[in-house]
Amino acid sequence: MSVQISLCIPAYEMHGAGAAMLDAALASAARQRGCDFEVVIADQARDDSLIPVCARWAGQMQLRRIDTTDTTRGSAANLNRAIAAARGRIVKVLFQDDFLGPDDALQRIGSAFDDPAVDWMLCGWTDWRGAGPSRHVVPRLNPMLPMGRNSVGHPSALAIRRDRAPDFDPAFDWLMDVDYYHRCLQRLGPPAILPEPLVLIRRHGAQHSLRLDAARRRAEVRRAMRKHGLGRSPRAWIYYLTRVVLLGHR
Repeated sequence: MSVQISLCIPAYEMHGAGAAMLDAALASAARQRGCDFEVVIADQARDDSLIPVCARWAGQMQLRRIDTTDTTRGSAANLNRAIAAARGRIVKVLFQDDFLGPDDALQRIGSAFDDPAVDWMLCGWTDWRGAGPSRHVVPRLNPMLPMGRNSVGHPSALAIRRDRAPDFDPAFDWLMDVDYYHRCLQRLGPPAILPEPLVLIRRHGAQHSLRLDAARRRAEVRRAMRKHGLGRSPRAWIYYLTRVVLLGHR
């Protein structure tokens, strides 16, 4: 069956919080109206905790769960499996701890691709911290994006034509998103930007990025510098030494 959008969700047990997070994400998908879509869940959980969640929502939408426990562990490789299984002409990324905002979010995203010049797009998003939403962010690009200066935001802000989508690079964990944005920019040109907050990004203690130590982050930035030819850029080294080494964050 043909669909317009494939909502691709890489999922795992998330230190015991994965089932509840995925349930909220799927509840937001079930509320979507005005758009023909499917949900593809790449389940990399080390237990069976996500199976009943997927089964519960499967009757309310087109939903396929793929067992990806045989895939290299990590969001990049797991998301690649979900995208490879997608059938829609548009891939919309949604991490399991995030959720769609308004009930017409997918419709708005799909409409952006009615313009044949649009190959990929980024939507606005809102932080969700415990009690509810806080700041609204509109994605923007910057020269230090591949180094980790992430002015775009989480991969859940991303949608792309399936036939134009590159793979995420499994060599990156912390920088998997900015590496991808930079490569899309180089290959496809600037994205369409929908400033409306169509996605809510949940901030919580079980986030994988919070568990990466400073040494891993420094190593990824150095790898990004090599990959993208920034090793001779004084600006890149200043960013690395001040923001990454001294401050320890993006």
